[in-house]
Amino acid sequence: MKKYFLILVFSLGLQQILTAQENNQDSIKWATPNVKYMPMGRGLDISYTRIFTSIIDSKAEVDRLQDNNANLNALENLEFDIKFPIFLKDRTQILGSFEYTFDFYRFDPEDVADYELYSRLNKRPLRSRKAKFYLMHSFDSKHYLNVRIAGALNGDVGESEQSLYEFTKFTVAMMYGWQKSPTNSYGVGLYAGYTLGRPTIYPVLEWNKSWNEHWGFESKLPAKFMLRYSPNKDMNVYGGYDVDGISYRLVSESEDSELLKEYEVRRSDLMLTLNLEKRVYDFIWVGIKGGINFNVRLDASDGNHIYQDKDLITSQIRPAPYVNLSIFVVPTDGLKKLVGLD
Repeated sequence: MKKYFLILVFSLGLQQILTAQENNQDSIKWATPNVKYMPMGRGLDISYTRIFTSIIDSKAEVDRLQDNNANLNALENLEFDIKFPIFLKDRTQILGSFEYTFDFYRFDPEDVADYELYSRLNKRPLRSRKAKFYLMHSFDSKHYLNVRIAGALNGDVGESEQSLYEFTKFTVAMMYGWQKSPTNSYGVGLYAGYTLGRPTIYPVLEWNKSWNEHWGFESKLPAKFMLRYSPNKDMNVYGGYDVDGISYRLVSESEDSELLKEYEVRRSDLMLTLNLEKRVYDFIWVGIKGGINFNVRLDASDGNHIYQDKDLITSQIRPAPYVNLSIFVVPTDGLKKLVGLD
């Protein structure tokens, strides 16, 4: 079902592009979701996030399981993401991306021995391998289409008798937008994916605006809003919130599992954040981000009913501080010249 939805959305987007009237005027400023003074996108991004000590509370949703809670010493995340151009023209750009991430839970050892969910998560990387494709097409100087399609292999790939398709998570986002001025651009569309931890479809408003060279905001409502302050061209400060989520398919290590032989672990978080980014070289930036993490859910669900409400255990991590460190590369003219693309 989801596969057909993905194909339908992408086909509609391509149809609009192919049927749009060509305009060969060199003077046209093609519409885009990016606005003046907005920082350049990241080409290579390496980041580490640590959510500090908290408590996890779990409630059994089926009779054979029990409620429990435990001390969570830390939840760590490491992410590597690289983007690359596929097709670049004035009015149409297609980019690709490969992303590798893993989450790492650290519980108190005495809290995990008698509770399978905690012992399964403790000190074992939960891996995600994701391929993404971005399409941005300008119809004219005022209207654009923005499409993102992603497929991820999440969880214990290779440890199951199931096909790879059972581990694949698809994400589709499609936006039709208007660039009202060089400093104001917005679009509306639909998102289908795992931002809320489980498969969800919801409407999206993307709105980017700069009031001047120092102040502006970037948003993809309802999932993200960031107020931006740029004291100079070498520094950006952000404040706001970000909602993100992921789902892993796991395989039990024991035939006598209290859960199931295969099940899904779904997590979603809302992060209040303050972020500082600083250029250290022409195309190299570093960032430090901190704030409070509010966990929305950390649930174990029946892996054979991923599109239904089949929760086995519902959990929530209590609010806790977090920090994120990152180093990233942006495609400046200096980098393009260095790699021979100038």
